[in-house]
Amino acid sequence: MTNLLQPLRSTFAVVQGIVRSYAEIFFLSRAAVGFVLVVGTLLNWRIGAAGLLAVVAAYAFARLIRMDARALQSGYYTYNPLLAGLSLGATLTWSWPTALLIMVAGVLTFLLTAAIVHLFRFYLNLPALSLPFVVGSAIMHTAALRYSSLGLNSRKLSELMSDDFGLPLVIVGFCKSLGAIVFVPSVAVGAMFSLLLVIRSRILFGLAVGGYLLGTSLRAMLLDNPEQAYLDVYSFNFLLIAMAVGGVFLVPSGTSFLIAAAAVCCSIVLVDAVQVFGYFFAVPAYTLPFNLVTLGVLYTLGVQQFSGLAKVIGTTPEETMENDLAAKRRFADGGRTLSLPFFGGWTVWQGFDDEWTHQGPWRYAYDFVITGDDGRTHAGEGLQPRDYFCFRKPVLAPCRGRVVKVVDDLPDNAIGRVDKLHNWGNHVVVHDERGFYVELSHFAQGSIAVAVGQQVERGQLLGLCGNSGYSPQPHLHIHVQATEQVDGGTLPFAFARFRSGGMFHAQARPEKGTVVEPAVVDDRLDAAMEFLLNDVVTYDVVHHGRPAGSLRLEVKMAIDGTLYLDCPGRGKLYFGKLDGTFYFYRLEGRDPLLSLLFAAIPRLPLVRGRHSVWRDCIPVGLATRGLRRWLAWGAAPLFAPAARVETSHRYTSADMIETTLHLPLGLGVRTARVELDARYGIGAVVCGAWELRVRKAEPVDVVRMPHEELLPAELPAVDPTDESYELIVGAR
Repeated sequence: MTNLLQPLRSTFAVVQGIVRSYAEIFFLSRAAVGFVLVVGTLLNWRIGAAGLLAVVAAYAFARLIRMDARALQSGYYTYNPLLAGLSLGATLTWSWPTALLIMVAGVLTFLLTAAIVHLFRFYLNLPALSLPFVVGSAIMHTAALRYSSLGLNSRKLSELMSDDFGLPLVIVGFCKSLGAIVFVPSVAVGAMFSLLLVIRSRILFGLAVGGYLLGTSLRAMLLDNPEQAYLDVYSFNFLLIAMAVGGVFLVPSGTSFLIAAAAVCCSIVLVDAVQVFGYFFAVPAYTLPFNLVTLGVLYTLGVQQFSGLAKVIGTTPEETMENDLAAKRRFADGGRTLSLPFFGGWTVWQGFDDEWTHQGPWRYAYDFVITGDDGRTHAGEGLQPRDYFCFRKPVLAPCRGRVVKVVDDLPDNAIGRVDKLHNWGNHVVVHDERGFYVELSHFAQGSIAVAVGQQVERGQLLGLCGNSGYSPQPHLHIHVQATEQVDGGTLPFAFARFRSGGMFHAQARPEKGTVVEPAVVDDRLDAAMEFLLNDVVTYDVVHHGRPAGSLRLEVKMAIDGTLYLDCPGRGKLYFGKLDGTFYFYRLEGRDPLLSLLFAAIPRLPLVRGRHSVWRDCIPVGLATRGLRRWLAWGAAPLFAPAARVETSHRYTSADMIETTLHLPLGLGVRTARVELDARYGIGAVVCGAWELRVRKAEPVDVVRMPHEELLPAELPAVDPTDESYELIVGAR
């Protein structure tokens, strides 16, 4: 049976790839969207057939050269050949030579697409957009001028469809411009596409309307001819620019909308310039203004490292927006996370932008001390460095890397004195493998235990805390920098896997005065959450106490190496471990059961001592439906918290976690329960009327071990008066 179904599956995959080519034109990747667009183009059968012929030819050639099936099925590499075919169908009279030329155009544009995608991605970090279509169509139309047998169609694109149904000029112009994106400038087709955009993405529809109105209104003033401005189908460039800049490649926000508006204004003169150019040289420019303006904006923003650029583009702007806003809250460090460089509990003495020395170029830094129960940093009167609790306590490597600089011979200062000539005192600089440098300062004289060129691991002893350099009392200073020079300024960073006041923090920047303590990874919990490639986990689904099918998940790997739980036809749930925490990163698709799994346990600390609580946040679309989700998405571009659901988690027993979901905009609170399993990781999830319970591969007796046995006790806290602590840690 499997062999019989294989040809059907292959055919279905080909059809999906072809129809997704249509969806990609409107920045939408759903096959269902593509089917609607196919129907829209076929309302003019010559144009529709030409597009299909070109994309099929391109697809066949891609299969001939054995292009990666997943990349081909996305439609990303074949929507430019589709556009080339549609453009030729709109300008050439149908004949067998015309059909041959259309197929050649499809293959040629595919080759241009592959080349431009590669060059732009690796050298400019830019998308190809429809630039391959612009180049390919210019070549084909120029060549067609010499082929008298083709019968060049003399009708203008705007005359191909003349239906207006007596509607206002602006509506007619908008619908025709929307249809003209696929070379069918029809009010009926444009209305169909408008409805499709409203259903699929309200943000894209709003940007399309706003871009059209802004561009055509300003152009009407310049031309002094509103009818010419509103009915010029080349106005589709305004729509495409607004959608691409405001909602696709930038995270939708008030700022991205303003940037999109500026881009539309800049494109007005280009629209007229390319039409004049095309008139004299008989070569239509089509989407050239869209490509030039959009690529210019994206390149400029990339050079400026604009934070609003979308790192992962979702299937809709709404998905991009909620995923990005949640990710910025969950991973606020920009990839620079460090372990706390000590054992036990230390107090934040200075943080970022603090009142004493952490200002200007050195504002991104932390100082730590050890305090007693009374909040003081020393015993007695604190007249000597040895009176201070942190003096000569172990300093550990906060990252894995190579030691590039060591200073170890400066004396420790007397209390209240500072060494202004050697601000950093005895210090160590470590080159982190992730591409930055970490500097730790004020070591005790002669205590540094590493040398330049030595490779160090997280938690390895670097030396002992001292009072050298610009240090009025013993403390530990740490910051991140771009180069190994200690006076080159600092970069933002965050600490990973620590506790503060009973709260676990996967990644955070502790506030001044808080006591922080590193959390230790539990090997057994870590092993339970280890999902290997091709592993299969099946959950039985229960709804209102009755069986409701099953959820079968298989571990697979994405092109970038990220693992995900795959449920064919329903979605992909990406996951991974980072700094001692298990994460569900993002969800592709809107399957409610995968959403339930993500929402119930978006992150799980793999640490000892399950008494702590922690917080997280998830995209609003995972926990809301219908009107609630629409309201949240509508408010999110101007009010970012509307795109996030804040979550809180706590252990109610050794293997049971209670999750509370706080919906935005006062939409309510929901709860979920997660049961951990020593073998399968997530053993069960219960939320409302739904329950997922892992299906055991074989009958086993599950014995819930006592809390103390399952998770070893915490490392002892630092006793500020215990002089032997230094020797115990040093022996490790």
